[in-house]
Amino acid sequence: MDEHMLDDSGFPSENEAENKYFKKYAAILRRCKSIQKENEMLVHRVYQVKKIVRRLRKERKFLMDELDKKGDNFRSLPLTIAIEEEDKSFALPQTSSLPALGRPRSSGSSASSKRQVKIIVIHVDKINYC
Repeated sequence: MDEHMLDDSGFPSENEAENKYFKKYAAILRRCKSIQKENEMLVHRVYQVKKIVRRLRKERKFLMDELDKKGDNFRSLPLTIAIEEEDKSFALPQTSSLPALGRPRSSGSSASSKRQVKIIVIHVDKINYC
């Protein structure tokens, strides 16, 4: 701290202290606005995904009704799904300068990541369709 910012008692002047707190206030305000913007983007994305899920459920119900009308026995057949898993639990794009809380950090290049494929067999007649 410069000597010209000190008052006669050797403490920082009142103006300097106010400036320091104003800078902290402005930084917190910027961070708050950034968090609010990111939150609004996530809320919008959740809305979009819910809308897509509703549409897909409607399409699935339509297809199932059509198969039932045709007398198809699709409910008795096993449904096999291959799922590829990566080391990351989920991948959300980092949209801000905020730290990635709860996201695993990559410890190497993407070429070294191992993929596992799981085969899931589902018996359709045991699933409750919504």
